[in-house]
Amino acid sequence: MNLPELPEEFNCCVCVKAGVCVDTGKRCSLCFGSNGFQEKGQQVKLIPQNNDEQVKAIVLDGCLLSDDSKKSCDGLFLFSKASKVYIVLVELKGTHIEDACDQLACVKNEHQEYVDLFKLIVNDKKVKIIERFFIVTNATVSSRELRRFNKEHNMRFRIITNPRRKRRQNSTTPDLRKFLVKN
Repeated sequence: MNLPELPEEFNCCVCVKAGVCVDTGKRCSLCFGSNGFQEKGQQVKLIPQNNDEQVKAIVLDGCLLSDDSKKSCDGLFLFSKASKVYIVLVELKGTHIEDACDQLACVKNEHQEYVDLFKLIVNDKKVKIIERFFIVTNATVSSRELRRFNKEHNMRFRIITNPRRKRRQNSTTPDLRKFLVKN
């Protein structure tokens, strides 16, 4: 399964090799290579494992979604495997988990660009679409708090606790693939 061709306005926000913007040639601070995001000490990636898998990392905050009046999350991964396309919204956060949930919910429910992307992918009737919502943080969240956030937004957030790299030299960048695809 190939990822759909993106509309022109999306292409300038796709992370490419070394995190350089396709249109301007400038480095995008949110891009972590072509398959990842980074911000304030937090990093996340989504790496395909074979030729049947494809990934695109799209910067949302400050690029595709530049409307300052609405909240937005940091990025979006499109990941295809077999006849499935995963749409993965990601927020990299220090400790304000409730704010991260609000940001992810706002993108899903209030940003027309996200609705348009979703419709574009839905048009392919042979594809199963799976939405996921991740918060990568160095904070801990109780299961009670997480249930409350999920209920408030009618969404299922997944929390990945990743200690700041400065504190633990051995910490690794989480790969969301292992949270999406169970082998």
